[in-house]
Order: sequence, then C-alpha cells, then structure tokens
Amino acid sequence: MKEVVLPAQVAEGDFGGWVRDAMTRRGISQRVLAMRTGISHSTISRLVTGNRTPSLPTALAIIRVLGVPSASVRTDRPGWDP
Repeated sequence: MKEVVLPAQVAEGDFGGWVRDAMTRRGISQRVLAMRTGISHSTISRLVTGNRTPSLPTALAIIRVLGVPSASVRTDRPGWDP
C-alpha cells in the first residue's frame, strides 16, 4: 500500500495557510491564481483566509497551478510498482 504524507499545514487543517505560503514563494497573487485556476477571486480569498474549505476539484485545481503536491507518495517502499 502507498504511504501518503501531507505537508504539516494541510495535515493540521490549514489549507489556506499552505496556499498562501505557496503563492508567496512563487510570487502569485490571488487574482492571478484565480485566473489560472478558473476559480473566482472571491473563492480564492475565502480559501486563503480560512473562511472556506475547498472541494476536492477546487483543491486539485489550485495544486496544479501552484505546482506543489498536496501530498507526496513515498515510492521507496519494497514492492512499489510505478
């Protein structure tokens, strides 16, 4: 079975903080993230401030744009077959 490891912020329930940090590291504004994901700016704002929890499709769209996996899968386990 694959082992999934979430970044600490996400595991602790701080998806908004994780997104905010990823945006800062990449120099992407909320408006740019909204344009690139097709998600409204108001929704992005609510997610970043923690006033909204993303649906899975929304989270995946944000992850794709930021280029940061929400979870990493360990592949160094015996029996892993990519």
